[in-house]
Amino acid sequence: MRIIYCDSVLDPKVIGPDYEEELQAARKAGFDFSLMSFEELAEGNLAKSLRHVRAAEHRTPSIYRGWMIMELGDGQVAGLPNHADKAKFYEDLAERIISA
Repeated sequence: MRIIYCDSVLDPKVIGPDYEEELQAARKAGFDFSLMSFEELAEGNLAKSLRHVRAAEHRTPSIYRGWMIMELGDGQVAGLPNHADKAKFYEDLAERIISA
């Protein structure tokens, strides 16, 4: 299982500080992880947003863990920016986490 986290706004090779403790616990439990850039995604740069998501060697169940999936307090589901090409985002992501 792979967990995909958002990177740090200051360094795309480092996890966001709010998730560091959770990442350490996940790694200790045997989970793999990758980082993606929400900022690049919001700008419409799909390939750049996924540049640190390693290609899978075999079919890999993966989940996204980030703050924009559920907005706590109001129960509304958030998602990709309105101008994002959602189909392209998921196609690019699937190519990286699921092999044929």
